Amino acid sequence: MEEGTWRTKKQGRGYKLKTFNPKQITYNHLKIMDLKSNSIKIGIVLGLVLPFIGYWLWKGIFELLTTINVMNPTGFSEDWRQRTFALLAICLNIIPFQYHQKKRNDETMRGLIFPTVLYVITWVVVFRESIFGQY
Repeated sequence: MEEGTWRTKKQGRGYKLKTFNPKQITYNHLKIMDLKSNSIKIGIVLGLVLPFIGYWLWKGIFELLTTINVMNPTGFSEDWRQRTFALLAICLNIIPFQYHQKKRNDETMRGLIFPTVLYVITWVVVFRESIFGQY
């Protein structure tokens, strides 16, 4: 079989060969993640990436405000700032969750839940001493 050909469904006695011309690729041929579609993969990617973007964004805003002396760089406790930014970043997953709930994209919502629960468990484990004290 030549390069650029492949077999399709069996028709009659054999397979029908189709040819592929790379110059005829259109937008429909490309498998691009559509953020509005209903897929667990999209939910997982959104759930993993969005908190990192939020954490980076809030940390940058806070550093900017402390450099221009609008905010005090010290917080209530030594890890208060990091703990709060991480929690706010995790809560950012509520926005796409609500959007996909209105669109009734159940699979995307399921995909968003997995990384969110993973991040919450990680947050509790990392900050358990400052949340619950010594035990």
